Amino acid sequence: YYYTHYAIENNFNTADYNIVLEEYFPSDVWDNDLNLDKRVTITNSGDADVFLRISFSETWYQEKNDEKEILNNMYNGQYIVQKNWNSEFNDFVEKDGWYYYTKVLNIGDTVAILDSITKVVNIYNDESIKYELDFNYEVLQVEDYATKRVWGFDSSVDGDNVTWDF
Repeated sequence: YYYTHYAIENNFNTADYNIVLEEYFPSDVWDNDLNLDKRVTITNSGDADVFLRISFSETWYQEKNDEKEILNNMYNGQYIVQKNWNSEFNDFVEKDGWYYYTKVLNIGDTVAILDSITKVVNIYNDESIKYELDFNYEVLQVEDYATKRVWGFDSSVDGDNVTWDF
């Protein structure tokens, strides 16, 4: 009998997802009006268009004896720090603590998220008490099935506009 065996090598490459989250935070000292510059932008420096979602967390803390004591973010039902969002943040919709960008983040595009923060309740004035505002992001390739498989719901794209089906 005759036997033939042939192997074909299939190499696949994925796109380069290079997303840059930049924070401009020149000083951690509140000015006299209780404002603090903290600018946040996200840039798509990769080679593929992406869907973008972001989240953030904020923490007041004090370090005592090499331990971090977490303090409350609210005072009398009001957040201590107001986030002064950039106008581009209006292009995000919130779902379960994540903010979904309603545009495709195209190659080379930058979206501005935050301009500054303001302390609206003047407590925590001790220099040993610190405030952290951290941002996280996730991106997916712009494909019909990607958001359903990974984030659990559908999306549709019309040009550069994204509609989220929560």
